[in-house]
Amino acid sequence: MVEKIKKRTEQIKQKYGVGDTEMSSFSPDLLPTNERPMMLSEDAYADYQRILELTNENNIEYNFLWLGNRRELDGQEYYSIEKAVVLPQVSMPEQSSVNPLEKIRIYDSIDEHDGYDVIIDGHSHPAQDSTYKDFDKLPQPMIDELSLKKPGKNYSISDFNHYLSLLNGRSEVKDKIIIGSVITFAGDLLTAVSDPNDDSAALTTIRQIGFDVPGGVDTLPTSEFDEEKSRQFFEG
Repeated sequence: MVEKIKKRTEQIKQKYGVGDTEMSSFSPDLLPTNERPMMLSEDAYADYQRILELTNENNIEYNFLWLGNRRELDGQEYYSIEKAVVLPQVSMPEQSSVNPLEKIRIYDSIDEHDGYDVIIDGHSHPAQDSTYKDFDKLPQPMIDELSLKKPGKNYSISDFNHYLSLLNGRSEVKDKIIIGSVITFAGDLLTAVSDPNDDSAALTTIRQIGFDVPGGVDTLPTSEFDEEKSRQFFEG
């Protein structure tokens, strides 16, 4: 499914005469909705807030890694995200890097993820007005067809490439569900979920994401499904 997304995006870009260096984004609104909700623990939600604050304060990307399990409540299966792994944050000028090697160490260490069957592998997207300063010059019909949001609020194709490499290359966690994730500068929590055993299965996103608050549950902002444009994209 990731390969299909890349191919269709290129086809649409070519139709409007847009090259690789001008646009490499994919709208989260085009992904179908995953059937399972997600609930963040106090630890994971605190890490979400920390990553969002750092991203907007320093205008660079930050990595995060969360661990959890599939659980069931009143007959509804959901992703329970229970632990935020502490990653050393390494900030470098002109580089959105925060020690990805530390993530690989976590994947390779069974002790680090023992007892968890869900891994959220994520990073943040800062406001990217300077990186994509010509975004507003892109053809408006192409922006509409791809349901693109402003820079920093979409997935990038490289996000999907990284996610695909995780699904195909980490033998130590082949029995776990790996979810790719992005925290946008606006606070949207985007997710990408694929069935590693079925190449034809749809890549989906989780649109029901909650966290505990005194007296109940609140929800995090995420994408809104554009069913018609999604159908046109995947069936086109």
